Amino acid sequence: MSVEQIVAIVDPISSGAGLAAVFHRQGVKTVAVMNPGLPTCLSSSFRPSDFIQVIHYNGNLDETVGVLSTLGLCAVVAGSEPGVELADALSERLSLRTNGTRQSDARRNKYHMQEALRAAKVRAIGQFQSENVEELVAWAENYDNYPVVVKPVRSAGTDGVSLCYSSEDIRKAYDAIISKPNLLGEVNTWVLVQEYLRGIEYVVDTVSRDGQHHVAGYWCYDKRRINGSAFVYYGLTLLESQGEIQDALKKYIFTVLDVLGIRNGPAHSEIMMTPTGPCLVETGARMMGDKGPSMTSAAVGYGQLELTADVYLNGSFFAEVLGKPYVLKKYVHESFFVSQTQGLLKQSFPLTKFKSMPAYFSHAFLVEAGTVLEKTIDLMTSPGRIVWIHESKDVIRACEDALREMEENGMYELLQDGEEALTQAKVSPREALNDVPMTA
Repeated sequence: MSVEQIVAIVDPISSGAGLAAVFHRQGVKTVAVMNPGLPTCLSSSFRPSDFIQVIHYNGNLDETVGVLSTLGLCAVVAGSEPGVELADALSERLSLRTNGTRQSDARRNKYHMQEALRAAKVRAIGQFQSENVEELVAWAENYDNYPVVVKPVRSAGTDGVSLCYSSEDIRKAYDAIISKPNLLGEVNTWVLVQEYLRGIEYVVDTVSRDGQHHVAGYWCYDKRRINGSAFVYYGLTLLESQGEIQDALKKYIFTVLDVLGIRNGPAHSEIMMTPTGPCLVETGARMMGDKGPSMTSAAVGYGQLELTADVYLNGSFFAEVLGKPYVLKKYVHESFFVSQTQGLLKQSFPLTKFKSMPAYFSHAFLVEAGTVLEKTIDLMTSPGRIVWIHESKDVIRACEDALREMEENGMYELLQDGEEALTQAKVSPREALNDVPMTA
């Protein structure tokens, strides 16, 4: 007689919302553990019907461990960035597969993450953190290599990230961060200033089991200076699994994972390939956000979703693919919409036209006719995105070019423009990021 298997997923939102279905296909039931205070832009992707029980964590670890210990769990998995530390604590207390709590903070806190690398003599970013803006300015002036990057110590995406060319820029960026809630619903009590890394930014998505690491996907970001912001998402491309750049990224990130104690489960790492080699921007001990894992699965046949579920079960599929380069069956590119105007949008985006394009795979539109379109300055203010998947790079490139031409020729036509429109919004992109899922 087989024993019923149950997995607890902590904060199954964003890409983690897709984990339950993967476990279900393996005959495994799922329980959700939800942290308090998650902002609507994240929690709206949570699907309670995927779980046999939803447990709301109230800050009492002993109480939650007691509840979970009665369920006979086989694993506790972090479903998203906010759930990383709680998943570490629960899995450790329940004596399940875990990364442990000793380095949990270094896996969430961007300052401590870089300092852990520096202590291990691994290339890390020059940096300083403080609650005091004048201390941040003093460090930057002494560093004497503008521009510098100012960001929250704990957040995600490009939330609150500014490129600063002067002490006055630093003060403005500090004021926009300190004591404000970040994307993950936490209040920023510290601000971080870092050296500005020059080079091309890559993503390496990995999955680990018992300290053995496997690359599930290499990606390349296209971020541009637009609307006065230095870090506007423009595109994201899944790369081939082999090459000189990939080899350097893999060697570096496997060392980073070891330093940060990521021995089990997924990791999503952003790395700048500088003239002197790779340098970590940050690592999250969770899957790539949004639809990244499902994009990889569509192009390769499997990805972080499938491998993450497997490493917490019997690990047989992980053992089968460990060390083997993935093969792209199709090419993947995600286009982020970029608006250079703001106001009330006159008409919704032409979905029928997009769906008629040969590489169309899925979309998420975050504004519609009559709602406020903001100038795009970060991921949260991008008004939409489309995933293109096709056997031909040229076909994808043509679809991307067609989108950009539409952006320049009326796609963002306004009923009303300017600041007045921003006060009349039915909904804004920041509030709706996950209210509109990526759909085909």
